[in-house]
Amino acid sequence: MESRLPKIKSIVKQTANWVIRIMGSLILLFLVWYAMRTLQYMLPVAGHEDLVEIPDSVIRNLAAAALILLLYAVLTAVEKKAGDKITIWCKRIAVTLGMLWQGIAGLCWVLAVDRVPSADQASVIGAAIDFIQGDYGTLAPDHYCGLYAHQLGPAAMEEMLFRILGEADYHVIQIVFVLLNVAGIYCIYGILKEVSGRLAVVAMGTLLAGSCMASVFYTSWVYGEIPWVFCSLFSAWMLVRYIKYGKTGSLVGIVTALTLGTLLRKNTLVLVVAYCMVGAVRIFSKWDRRLLISLVLALALPLLCYQGIYKMYEMRSGMEHSRGLPTSAYLYLGMEEIGGRYGWYYSDCWAQYYATGCNTEQSDQIYREMMQERMQAMKAQPGYLRGFYQGKLLSQWNVPTYQSLYFNFNHGDVYHEKLAALEDRLSGDLFDSVVRMADRLQFIIYLGCLFYFIFCVRKDSEITQQLLAVAVIGGFLFSIFWEAKARYMYAYYMMMFPLAALGYGEIIRLAEKYCFFRKKKI
Repeated sequence: MESRLPKIKSIVKQTANWVIRIMGSLILLFLVWYAMRTLQYMLPVAGHEDLVEIPDSVIRNLAAAALILLLYAVLTAVEKKAGDKITIWCKRIAVTLGMLWQGIAGLCWVLAVDRVPSADQASVIGAAIDFIQGDYGTLAPDHYCGLYAHQLGPAAMEEMLFRILGEADYHVIQIVFVLLNVAGIYCIYGILKEVSGRLAVVAMGTLLAGSCMASVFYTSWVYGEIPWVFCSLFSAWMLVRYIKYGKTGSLVGIVTALTLGTLLRKNTLVLVVAYCMVGAVRIFSKWDRRLLISLVLALALPLLCYQGIYKMYEMRSGMEHSRGLPTSAYLYLGMEEIGGRYGWYYSDCWAQYYATGCNTEQSDQIYREMMQERMQAMKAQPGYLRGFYQGKLLSQWNVPTYQSLYFNFNHGDVYHEKLAALEDRLSGDLFDSVVRMADRLQFIIYLGCLFYFIFCVRKDSEITQQLLAVAVIGGFLFSIFWEAKARYMYAYYMMMFPLAALGYGEIIRLAEKYCFFRKKKI
Protein backbone atom coordinates (compact mmCIF):
# COMPACT_ATOMS: atom_id res chain seq x y z
CA MET A 1 0.00 0.00 0.00
CA GLU A 2 2.82 2.42 0.86
CA SER A 3 4.41 1.84 -2.54
CA ARG A 4 1.15 2.82 -4.23
CA LEU A 5 0.62 5.97 -2.13
CA PRO A 6 2.92 8.27 -4.19
CA LYS A 7 1.05 7.22 -7.33
CA ILE A 8 -2.33 7.90 -5.69
CA LYS A 9 -1.11 11.34 -4.57
CA SER A 10 0.05 12.10 -8.10
CA ILE A 11 -3.29 11.00 -9.56
CA VAL A 12 -5.24 13.20 -7.12
CA LYS A 13 -3.13 16.24 -7.98
CA GLN A 14 -3.34 15.62 -11.72
CA THR A 15 -7.09 15.05 -11.54
CA ALA A 16 -7.59 18.31 -9.62
CA ASN A 17 -5.61 20.25 -12.21
CA TRP A 18 -7.50 18.61 -15.08
CA VAL A 19 -10.86 19.47 -13.48
CA ILE A 20 -9.76 23.10 -13.07
CA ARG A 21 -8.46 23.20 -16.64
CA ILE A 22 -11.59 21.72 -18.24
CA MET A 23 -14.14 23.64 -16.18
CA GLY A 24 -12.26 26.93 -16.47
CA SER A 25 -11.79 26.53 -20.22
CA LEU A 26 -15.48 25.80 -20.80
CA ILE A 27 -16.57 28.77 -18.68
CA LEU A 28 -14.16 31.17 -20.38
CA LEU A 29 -15.04 29.88 -23.85
CA PHE A 30 -18.63 30.80 -23.07
CA LEU A 31 -17.67 34.26 -21.77
CA VAL A 32 -15.21 35.02 -24.58
CA TRP A 33 -17.67 33.97 -27.30
CA TYR A 34 -20.40 36.31 -26.09
CA ALA A 35 -18.12 39.13 -24.91
CA MET A 36 -16.66 39.22 -28.43
CA ARG A 37 -20.06 39.60 -30.09
CA THR A 38 -22.33 41.47 -27.64
CA LEU A 39 -22.21 43.67 -24.58
CA GLN A 40 -24.69 44.85 -21.97
CA TYR A 41 -24.75 48.03 -19.94
CA MET A 42 -26.95 49.76 -17.41
CA LEU A 43 -27.74 53.43 -17.92
CA PRO A 44 -26.60 55.57 -14.97
CA VAL A 45 -30.13 56.68 -14.15
CA ALA A 46 -31.73 56.19 -10.76
CA GLY A 47 -34.49 53.59 -10.82
CA HIS A 48 -34.79 50.02 -11.95
CA GLU A 49 -31.76 47.93 -12.89
CA ASP A 50 -32.62 47.61 -16.58
CA LEU A 51 -29.91 46.22 -18.84
CA VAL A 52 -29.48 47.18 -22.48
CA GLU A 53 -27.88 44.66 -24.86
CA ILE A 54 -26.21 45.83 -28.08
CA PRO A 55 -23.98 44.19 -30.73
CA ASP A 56 -20.24 44.40 -30.17
CA SER A 57 -17.43 44.76 -32.69
CA VAL A 58 -15.67 41.43 -33.21
CA ILE A 59 -12.92 43.07 -35.25
CA ARG A 60 -12.16 45.74 -32.66
CA ASN A 61 -12.11 43.21 -29.83
CA LEU A 62 -9.71 40.95 -31.72
CA ALA A 63 -7.60 43.96 -32.69
CA ALA A 64 -7.36 44.98 -29.01
CA ALA A 65 -6.21 41.47 -28.07
CA ALA A 66 -3.70 41.49 -30.95
CA LEU A 67 -2.30 44.80 -29.69
CA ILE A 68 -1.81 43.30 -26.24
CA LEU A 69 0.02 40.32 -27.73
CA LEU A 70 2.21 42.72 -29.72
CA LEU A 71 3.09 44.66 -26.57
CA TYR A 72 3.92 41.38 -24.83
CA ALA A 73 6.20 40.45 -27.73
CA VAL A 74 7.95 43.84 -27.63
CA LEU A 75 8.53 43.63 -23.86
CA THR A 76 9.79 40.06 -24.23
CA ALA A 77 12.31 41.26 -26.82
CA VAL A 78 13.34 44.15 -24.56
CA GLU A 79 13.93 41.77 -21.67
CA LYS A 80 16.21 39.60 -23.82
CA LYS A 81 18.37 42.53 -24.87
CA ALA A 82 18.31 44.63 -21.71
CA GLY A 83 20.21 43.77 -18.57
CA ASP A 84 18.70 42.57 -15.31
CA LYS A 85 18.92 46.03 -13.79
CA ILE A 86 16.91 47.65 -16.58
CA THR A 87 14.35 44.84 -16.47
CA ILE A 88 13.85 45.30 -12.73
CA TRP A 89 13.37 49.04 -13.17
CA CYS A 90 10.85 48.50 -15.99
CA LYS A 91 8.79 46.28 -13.68
CA ARG A 92 8.94 48.85 -10.92
CA ILE A 93 7.91 51.65 -13.27
CA ALA A 94 4.96 49.61 -14.56
CA VAL A 95 3.60 48.79 -11.09
CA THR A 96 4.18 52.39 -9.98
CA LEU A 97 2.18 53.72 -12.94
CA GLY A 98 -0.66 51.29 -12.26
CA MET A 99 -0.76 52.22 -8.58
CA LEU A 100 -0.47 55.95 -9.28
CA TRP A 101 -3.34 55.92 -11.75
CA GLN A 102 -5.64 54.03 -9.38
CA GLY A 103 -4.62 56.30 -6.51
CA ILE A 104 -4.94 59.64 -8.32
CA ALA A 105 -8.10 58.73 -10.24
CA GLY A 106 -9.68 57.25 -7.11
CA LEU A 107 -8.92 60.32 -4.99
CA CYS A 108 -10.31 62.61 -7.69
CA TRP A 109 -13.46 60.48 -7.87
CA VAL A 110 -14.20 60.60 -4.13
CA LEU A 111 -12.90 64.12 -3.33
CA ALA A 112 -14.36 66.13 -6.21
CA VAL A 113 -17.93 65.71 -4.94
CA ASP A 114 -19.78 64.26 -1.98
CA ARG A 115 -20.95 60.80 -3.10
CA VAL A 116 -23.48 60.10 -0.36
CA PRO A 117 -24.08 56.39 0.35
CA SER A 118 -27.42 54.99 -0.80
CA ALA A 119 -29.21 51.62 -0.93
CA ASP A 120 -27.44 48.77 0.94
CA GLN A 121 -24.40 50.83 1.87
CA ALA A 122 -26.60 53.50 3.45
CA SER A 123 -28.53 50.86 5.42
CA VAL A 124 -25.30 49.32 6.79
CA ILE A 125 -23.85 52.71 7.75
CA GLY A 126 -27.20 53.70 9.26
CA ALA A 127 -27.21 50.51 11.34
CA ALA A 128 -23.68 51.23 12.62
CA ILE A 129 -24.70 54.77 13.62
CA ASP A 130 -27.85 53.50 15.31
CA PHE A 131 -25.83 50.96 17.32
CA ILE A 132 -23.51 53.70 18.55
CA GLN A 133 -26.56 55.72 19.65
CA GLY A 134 -28.10 52.71 21.40
CA ASP A 135 -30.88 52.19 18.86
CA TYR A 136 -31.28 48.53 17.88
CA GLY A 137 -34.54 48.72 15.94
CA THR A 138 -32.80 47.52 12.77
CA LEU A 139 -32.37 44.08 14.42
CA ALA A 140 -36.11 43.41 14.27
CA PRO A 141 -37.01 40.59 11.84
CA ASP A 142 -38.80 43.01 9.49
CA HIS A 143 -36.00 45.63 9.51
CA TYR A 144 -32.74 45.68 7.58
CA CYS A 145 -30.27 43.81 9.81
CA GLY A 146 -33.00 41.44 10.94
CA LEU A 147 -33.99 40.72 7.35
CA TYR A 148 -30.38 40.43 6.09
CA ALA A 149 -28.68 38.88 9.12
CA HIS A 150 -25.28 38.65 7.38
CA GLN A 151 -25.11 42.46 7.20
CA LEU A 152 -24.33 42.54 10.91
CA GLY A 153 -20.74 41.67 9.94
CA PRO A 154 -20.00 44.88 7.98
CA ALA A 155 -22.22 46.91 10.34
CA ALA A 156 -20.15 45.77 13.33
CA MET A 157 -16.89 46.59 11.53
CA GLU A 158 -18.12 50.07 10.60
CA GLU A 159 -19.38 50.70 14.13
CA MET A 160 -15.93 49.82 15.46
CA LEU A 161 -14.28 52.16 12.93
CA PHE A 162 -16.63 55.03 13.75
CA ARG A 163 -16.00 54.60 17.47
CA ILE A 164 -12.24 54.74 16.85
CA LEU A 165 -12.60 57.87 14.68
CA GLY A 166 -14.99 59.51 17.13
CA GLU A 167 -17.44 60.33 14.35
CA ALA A 168 -19.42 58.53 11.63
CA ASP A 169 -17.56 59.79 8.58
CA TYR A 170 -17.99 57.62 5.50
CA HIS A 171 -15.49 59.78 3.60
CA VAL A 172 -12.71 58.07 5.57
CA ILE A 173 -13.92 54.69 4.30
CA GLN A 174 -13.86 55.98 0.72
CA ILE A 175 -10.25 57.11 1.14
CA VAL A 176 -9.37 53.71 2.64
CA PHE A 177 -10.93 52.04 -0.40
CA VAL A 178 -8.70 54.11 -2.70
CA LEU A 179 -5.68 52.89 -0.75
CA LEU A 180 -6.94 49.29 -0.91
CA ASN A 181 -7.22 49.61 -4.69
CA VAL A 182 -3.61 50.79 -4.85
CA ALA A 183 -2.54 47.93 -2.56
CA GLY A 184 -4.48 45.49 -4.76
CA ILE A 185 -2.37 46.48 -7.77
CA TYR A 186 0.74 45.75 -5.73
CA CYS A 187 -0.67 42.34 -4.77
CA ILE A 188 -1.11 41.54 -8.47
CA TYR A 189 2.48 42.65 -9.00
CA GLY A 190 3.57 40.35 -6.17
CA ILE A 191 1.66 37.35 -7.58
CA LEU A 192 3.07 37.79 -11.08
CA LYS A 193 6.58 38.45 -9.82
CA GLU A 194 6.61 35.24 -7.77
CA VAL A 195 4.86 33.00 -10.32
CA SER A 196 6.48 34.24 -13.53
CA GLY A 197 8.90 37.11 -13.03
CA ARG A 198 9.00 37.88 -16.75
CA LEU A 199 8.95 41.57 -17.68
CA ALA A 200 6.02 41.30 -20.12
CA VAL A 201 3.83 39.39 -17.66
CA VAL A 202 4.55 41.62 -14.66
CA ALA A 203 4.40 44.94 -16.51
CA MET A 204 1.31 44.24 -18.61
CA GLY A 205 -0.55 42.59 -15.74
CA THR A 206 -0.12 45.56 -13.42
CA LEU A 207 -0.80 48.16 -16.14
CA LEU A 208 -3.99 46.41 -17.29
CA ALA A 209 -5.23 46.10 -13.70
CA GLY A 210 -4.38 49.73 -13.07
CA SER A 211 -6.47 50.79 -16.08
CA CYS A 212 -9.69 49.22 -14.77
CA MET A 213 -12.17 52.09 -14.40
CA ALA A 214 -14.71 49.98 -12.49
CA SER A 215 -12.22 49.90 -9.59
CA VAL A 216 -12.06 53.70 -9.59
CA PHE A 217 -15.84 54.10 -9.62
CA TYR A 218 -16.34 51.58 -6.80
CA THR A 219 -14.09 53.53 -4.40
CA SER A 220 -17.11 55.64 -3.44
CA TRP A 221 -19.29 52.56 -2.87
CA VAL A 222 -19.02 52.17 0.92
CA TYR A 223 -19.68 48.44 0.89
CA GLY A 224 -17.66 45.24 0.72
CA GLU A 225 -16.61 45.04 -2.95
CA ILE A 226 -13.21 46.75 -2.71
CA PRO A 227 -12.17 44.93 0.54
CA TRP A 228 -13.33 41.64 -1.02
CA VAL A 229 -11.05 42.20 -4.02
CA PHE A 230 -8.07 43.22 -1.90
CA CYS A 231 -8.42 40.29 0.51
CA SER A 232 -8.66 37.86 -2.42
CA LEU A 233 -5.57 39.18 -4.20
CA PHE A 234 -3.61 39.47 -0.95
CA SER A 235 -4.48 35.87 0.02
CA ALA A 236 -3.38 34.56 -3.38
CA TRP A 237 -0.08 36.46 -3.11
CA MET A 238 0.60 35.20 0.42
CA LEU A 239 -0.16 31.60 -0.58
CA VAL A 240 2.31 31.78 -3.47
CA ARG A 241 4.92 33.20 -1.09
CA TYR A 242 4.28 30.52 1.51
CA ILE A 243 4.79 27.70 -0.98
CA LYS A 244 7.96 29.38 -2.27
CA TYR A 245 9.54 30.51 1.01
CA GLY A 246 7.71 28.49 3.69
CA LYS A 247 7.17 31.41 6.10
CA THR A 248 4.40 31.05 8.67
CA GLY A 249 3.70 34.78 8.49
CA SER A 250 2.25 34.29 5.02
CA LEU A 251 -0.34 31.85 6.39
CA VAL A 252 -1.20 34.30 9.17
CA GLY A 253 -1.79 36.92 6.48
CA ILE A 254 -4.08 34.57 4.55
CA VAL A 255 -6.22 33.66 7.56
CA THR A 256 -6.47 37.32 8.61
CA ALA A 257 -7.42 38.47 5.12
CA LEU A 258 -10.03 35.75 4.64
CA THR A 259 -11.57 36.45 8.05
CA LEU A 260 -11.77 40.23 7.52
CA GLY A 261 -12.95 39.74 3.94
CA THR A 262 -15.78 37.46 5.07
CA LEU A 263 -16.87 39.88 7.80
CA LEU A 264 -16.97 42.76 5.33
CA ARG A 265 -18.46 40.79 2.39
CA LYS A 266 -19.81 37.33 3.04
CA ASN A 267 -19.31 36.35 -0.63
CA THR A 268 -15.65 35.98 0.35
CA LEU A 269 -16.71 32.51 1.55
CA VAL A 270 -16.35 31.41 -2.08
CA LEU A 271 -12.64 32.19 -1.79
CA VAL A 272 -12.46 30.48 1.62
CA VAL A 273 -13.89 27.30 0.08
CA ALA A 274 -11.45 27.61 -2.84
CA TYR A 275 -8.55 27.96 -0.36
CA CYS A 276 -9.67 24.86 1.53
CA MET A 277 -9.97 22.87 -1.70
CA VAL A 278 -6.54 23.70 -3.13
CA GLY A 279 -4.99 23.44 0.34
CA ALA A 280 -6.50 19.99 0.90
CA VAL A 281 -5.08 18.72 -2.40
CA ARG A 282 -1.68 20.19 -1.53
CA ILE A 283 -1.71 18.56 1.93
CA PHE A 284 -2.72 15.20 0.49
CA SER A 285 0.11 15.42 -2.05
CA LYS A 286 2.66 16.72 0.44
CA TRP A 287 1.94 16.74 4.17
CA ASP A 288 2.04 20.23 5.71
CA ARG A 289 0.85 20.66 9.30
CA ARG A 290 0.99 24.47 9.22
CA LEU A 291 -1.07 24.64 6.06
CA LEU A 292 -3.66 22.29 7.58
CA ILE A 293 -3.95 24.50 10.67
CA SER A 294 -4.44 27.55 8.42
CA LEU A 295 -7.23 25.76 6.52
CA VAL A 296 -9.06 24.97 9.75
CA LEU A 297 -8.66 28.54 11.00
CA ALA A 298 -9.67 30.07 7.66
CA LEU A 299 -12.89 28.07 7.75
CA ALA A 300 -13.64 28.37 11.47
CA LEU A 301 -12.66 31.96 12.34
CA PRO A 302 -15.12 33.78 10.02
CA LEU A 303 -18.00 31.60 11.23
CA LEU A 304 -16.98 32.01 14.89
CA CYS A 305 -16.66 35.80 14.43
CA TYR A 306 -20.15 35.98 12.96
CA GLN A 307 -21.57 33.97 15.85
CA GLY A 308 -19.74 36.26 18.27
CA ILE A 309 -21.19 39.34 16.56
CA TYR A 310 -24.71 37.89 16.66
CA LYS A 311 -24.32 37.13 20.38
CA MET A 312 -22.87 40.57 21.11
CA TYR A 313 -25.85 42.38 19.61
CA GLU A 314 -28.25 40.01 21.35
CA MET A 315 -26.70 40.95 24.70
CA ARG A 316 -26.57 44.67 23.92
CA SER A 317 -30.10 44.92 22.55
CA GLY A 318 -31.88 42.31 24.62
CA MET A 319 -33.44 41.09 21.34
CA GLU A 320 -33.18 37.53 20.08
CA HIS A 321 -31.04 37.22 16.97
CA SER A 322 -33.14 37.07 13.80
CA ARG A 323 -32.06 34.52 11.21
CA GLY A 324 -33.73 36.65 8.56
CA LEU A 325 -34.38 35.50 5.05
CA PRO A 326 -33.76 31.79 4.44
CA THR A 327 -31.20 30.76 1.82
CA SER A 328 -34.03 29.30 -0.26
CA ALA A 329 -35.41 32.83 -0.75
CA TYR A 330 -32.28 33.90 -2.65
CA LEU A 331 -32.24 30.65 -4.62
CA TYR A 332 -35.88 31.13 -5.62
CA LEU A 333 -35.20 34.74 -6.60
CA GLY A 334 -32.41 33.43 -8.82
CA MET A 335 -35.00 31.35 -10.70
CA GLU A 336 -37.58 34.07 -11.27
CA GLU A 337 -38.11 36.09 -14.45
CA ILE A 338 -39.76 39.47 -14.13
CA GLY A 339 -40.04 41.65 -17.23
CA GLY A 340 -37.26 39.84 -19.08
CA ARG A 341 -34.88 40.15 -16.12
CA TYR A 342 -33.50 36.73 -15.21
CA GLY A 343 -33.01 36.20 -11.49
CA TRP A 344 -32.72 39.90 -10.63
CA TYR A 345 -34.18 41.57 -7.57
CA TYR A 346 -37.73 42.94 -7.81
CA SER A 347 -39.84 44.97 -5.39
CA ASP A 348 -42.03 42.33 -3.71
CA CYS A 349 -39.67 39.33 -3.94
CA TRP A 350 -39.71 38.83 -0.14
CA ALA A 351 -43.52 38.86 0.15
CA GLN A 352 -43.65 35.24 1.36
CA TYR A 353 -41.25 36.03 4.22
CA TYR A 354 -43.41 38.93 5.40
CA ALA A 355 -46.59 36.89 4.94
CA THR A 356 -45.39 34.38 7.56
CA GLY A 357 -44.76 37.14 10.08
CA CYS A 358 -41.03 37.08 9.26
CA ASN A 359 -40.74 33.43 10.30
CA THR A 360 -37.57 31.96 8.79
CA GLU A 361 -38.58 28.29 9.06
CA GLN A 362 -42.08 28.72 7.65
CA SER A 363 -40.97 30.94 4.78
CA ASP A 364 -38.15 28.51 3.99
CA GLN A 365 -40.68 25.74 3.44
CA ILE A 366 -42.77 28.01 1.20
CA TYR A 367 -39.78 29.08 -0.90
CA ARG A 368 -38.68 25.45 -1.33
CA GLU A 369 -42.11 24.51 -2.65
CA MET A 370 -42.08 27.53 -4.96
CA MET A 371 -38.65 26.46 -6.26
CA GLN A 372 -39.97 23.02 -7.17
CA GLU A 373 -43.01 24.50 -8.92
CA ARG A 374 -40.84 27.01 -10.77
CA MET A 375 -38.41 24.34 -11.95
CA GLN A 376 -41.28 22.20 -13.26
CA ALA A 377 -42.71 25.19 -15.10
CA MET A 378 -39.31 25.98 -16.64
CA LYS A 379 -38.82 22.39 -17.80
CA ALA A 380 -42.29 22.34 -19.33
CA GLN A 381 -41.27 25.02 -21.88
CA PRO A 382 -38.89 23.60 -24.52
CA GLY A 383 -35.64 25.56 -24.67
CA TYR A 384 -36.66 27.94 -21.89
CA LEU A 385 -34.29 26.55 -19.25
CA ARG A 386 -31.25 27.03 -21.48
CA GLY A 387 -32.34 30.52 -22.55
CA PHE A 388 -33.08 31.55 -18.97
CA TYR A 389 -29.69 30.63 -17.54
CA GLN A 390 -27.81 31.89 -20.58
CA GLY A 391 -29.55 35.24 -20.19
CA LYS A 392 -28.97 35.24 -16.45
CA LEU A 393 -25.23 34.57 -16.77
CA LEU A 394 -24.69 37.14 -19.51
CA SER A 395 -26.61 39.79 -17.58
CA GLN A 396 -23.98 39.43 -14.84
CA TRP A 397 -20.75 38.57 -16.65
CA ASN A 398 -21.12 40.45 -19.95
CA VAL A 399 -21.54 43.89 -18.34
CA PRO A 400 -18.06 45.45 -18.66
CA THR A 401 -18.71 48.25 -16.14
CA TYR A 402 -20.18 45.81 -13.57
CA GLN A 403 -22.76 48.45 -12.56
CA SER A 404 -19.96 50.62 -11.18
CA LEU A 405 -21.29 53.86 -12.71
CA TYR A 406 -24.91 52.92 -12.13
CA PHE A 407 -24.37 52.78 -8.38
CA ASN A 408 -21.93 55.69 -8.10
CA PHE A 409 -22.85 58.38 -10.63
CA ASN A 410 -25.07 60.34 -8.24
CA HIS A 411 -23.57 62.86 -5.82
CA GLY A 412 -24.33 65.74 -3.50
CA ASP A 413 -22.18 68.80 -2.81
CA VAL A 414 -19.51 69.79 -5.34
CA TYR A 415 -16.03 70.49 -3.94
CA HIS A 416 -14.00 70.88 -7.15
CA GLU A 417 -16.05 72.21 -10.04
CA LYS A 418 -13.74 71.27 -12.93
CA LEU A 419 -13.21 67.72 -11.71
CA ALA A 420 -16.90 67.37 -10.90
CA ALA A 421 -17.83 68.56 -14.40
CA LEU A 422 -15.54 65.94 -15.94
CA GLU A 423 -16.87 63.20 -13.69
CA ASP A 424 -20.44 64.15 -14.56
CA ARG A 425 -19.56 63.76 -18.23
CA LEU A 426 -18.50 60.15 -17.58
CA SER A 427 -22.14 59.35 -16.88
CA GLY A 428 -23.29 61.77 -19.59
CA ASP A 429 -21.86 62.41 -23.06
CA LEU A 430 -18.74 60.31 -22.32
CA PHE A 431 -20.70 57.33 -21.01
CA ASP A 432 -20.56 55.49 -24.34
CA SER A 433 -16.77 55.90 -24.47
CA VAL A 434 -16.42 54.60 -20.91
CA VAL A 435 -18.51 51.53 -21.75
CA ARG A 436 -16.53 50.84 -24.94
CA MET A 437 -13.18 51.15 -23.17
CA ALA A 438 -14.36 48.86 -20.37
CA ASP A 439 -15.69 46.45 -23.00
CA ARG A 440 -12.32 46.17 -24.77
CA LEU A 441 -10.56 45.60 -21.46
CA GLN A 442 -13.09 42.96 -20.43
CA PHE A 443 -12.59 41.03 -23.68
CA ILE A 444 -8.80 41.25 -23.30
CA ILE A 445 -9.00 39.85 -19.75
CA TYR A 446 -11.49 37.11 -20.63
CA LEU A 447 -9.39 35.97 -23.59
CA GLY A 448 -6.18 36.01 -21.53
CA CYS A 449 -7.91 34.05 -18.80
CA LEU A 450 -9.01 31.49 -21.39
CA PHE A 451 -5.38 31.19 -22.50
CA TYR A 452 -4.44 30.65 -18.85
CA PHE A 453 -6.83 27.73 -18.36
CA ILE A 454 -5.87 26.09 -21.65
CA PHE A 455 -2.10 26.55 -21.61
CA CYS A 456 -0.98 27.32 -18.03
CA VAL A 457 -2.96 24.78 -16.02
CA ARG A 458 -1.15 21.49 -16.57
CA LYS A 459 -1.46 18.15 -14.84
CA ASP A 460 1.72 18.77 -12.82
CA SER A 461 0.99 22.44 -11.98
CA GLU A 462 1.39 23.59 -8.38
CA ILE A 463 -2.20 23.35 -7.16
CA THR A 464 -1.95 26.28 -4.74
CA GLN A 465 -1.27 28.62 -7.67
CA GLN A 466 -4.81 27.87 -8.83
CA LEU A 467 -6.49 29.60 -5.85
CA LEU A 468 -7.86 32.48 -7.91
CA ALA A 469 -8.74 30.15 -10.78
CA VAL A 470 -10.82 27.94 -8.47
CA ALA A 471 -12.46 31.04 -6.95
CA VAL A 472 -13.44 32.29 -10.43
CA ILE A 473 -14.95 28.90 -11.27
CA GLY A 474 -16.77 28.91 -7.93
CA GLY A 475 -18.05 32.43 -8.54
CA PHE A 476 -19.39 31.43 -11.95
CA LEU A 477 -21.22 28.42 -10.50
CA PHE A 478 -22.52 30.58 -7.65
CA SER A 479 -23.94 33.10 -10.13
CA ILE A 480 -26.01 30.37 -11.78
CA PHE A 481 -28.05 29.73 -8.65
CA TRP A 482 -27.99 32.91 -6.56
CA GLU A 483 -29.71 36.25 -7.01
CA ALA A 484 -28.38 37.90 -10.16
CA LYS A 485 -26.40 41.15 -10.06
CA ALA A 486 -23.46 42.29 -12.18
CA ARG A 487 -21.95 44.02 -9.15
CA TYR A 488 -21.39 40.64 -7.51
CA MET A 489 -19.12 39.60 -10.41
CA TYR A 490 -16.75 42.55 -10.13
CA ALA A 491 -14.50 40.81 -7.57
CA TYR A 492 -14.15 37.68 -9.73
CA TYR A 493 -13.32 39.90 -12.69
CA MET A 494 -10.46 41.47 -10.73
CA MET A 495 -9.22 37.99 -9.79
CA MET A 496 -8.86 37.28 -13.50
CA PHE A 497 -6.23 39.98 -14.12
CA PRO A 498 -3.20 38.00 -12.86
CA LEU A 499 -4.54 34.88 -14.61
CA ALA A 500 -4.93 36.76 -17.90
CA ALA A 501 -1.43 38.26 -17.60
CA LEU A 502 0.02 34.77 -17.17
CA GLY A 503 -2.12 33.47 -20.06
CA TYR A 504 -0.81 36.01 -22.57
CA GLY A 505 2.71 35.43 -21.31
CA GLU A 506 2.36 31.72 -22.00
CA ILE A 507 1.13 32.40 -25.55
CA ILE A 508 4.25 34.47 -26.24
CA ARG A 509 6.46 31.79 -24.68
CA LEU A 510 4.93 29.11 -26.89
CA ALA A 511 5.23 31.32 -29.97
CA GLU A 512 8.83 32.03 -29.07
CA LYS A 513 9.53 28.32 -28.66
CA TYR A 514 7.76 26.91 -31.70
CA CYS A 515 7.60 29.74 -34.26
CA PHE A 516 9.86 32.73 -34.10
CA PHE A 517 13.06 31.17 -32.83
CA ARG A 518 12.91 27.69 -34.29
CA LYS A 519 16.40 26.64 -35.32
CA LYS A 520 16.84 25.71 -38.96
CA LYS A 521 18.27 22.30 -39.70
CA ILE A 522 21.43 22.32 -41.84
